[in-house]
Amino acid sequence: LENGIELLPGETVTLAPGGLHVMFMGLGEPLVEGETIDATLVFEKAGDLDVIFTIESRSEIMQMHMGHGS
Repeated sequence: LENGIELLPGETVTLAPGGLHVMFMGLGEPLVEGETIDATLVFEKAGDLDVIFTIESRSEIMQMHMGHGS
């Protein structure tokens, strides 16, 4: 997003398919389901936060998002 995502104190922002999400572009190789990617989220005022993303299949993510996951 051009101006980022606004995170107000005490509020939660959910990243999910079909809404706000993280997109990895220009990857040198395909993502493999079950593997992880280390990344750093950079916040303007709060600094950096190291995170780990787990690669899941798109169908599993959509099922969970629709309330059909376990």
